[in-house]
Amino acid sequence: MTKQAFTEDGVATKEAELYALSSTDLYTETSQIRTDFKTWFTNNFVLDGSQLSYLVGIDPKFITSVASEVADSIENQLPIKIEFPLVTIGAKFLEKGNALLYTFEPNTGLRVSGQLQINIYYQ
Repeated sequence: MTKQAFTEDGVATKEAELYALSSTDLYTETSQIRTDFKTWFTNNFVLDGSQLSYLVGIDPKFITSVASEVADSIENQLPIKIEFPLVTIGAKFLEKGNALLYTFEPNTGLRVSGQLQINIYYQ
């Protein structure tokens, strides 16, 4: 797979690439996301120096949460929406919306539905 720009179009292209993979290859990708999200992210998206520095500084608890939901979204081929800011002045914030629904049924197991929403904004 090729590195994509970290833009709305780049994320959509990466999503399409991932969802076209075989089940085995998709499992490999989601395992990498869960195990080492930062490395997977830098291997799949072109980042400038400031983006890379920001990624390195994100709280590990937030990374773990995002990695889990990104992997769950990809594994279940759900839409991933990242909202990029128009204004890039001030302090940068990341916000993960709670749009995924996790349902457990004894006969069918875990089912994940919905859409992952991540907002990037400055204040």
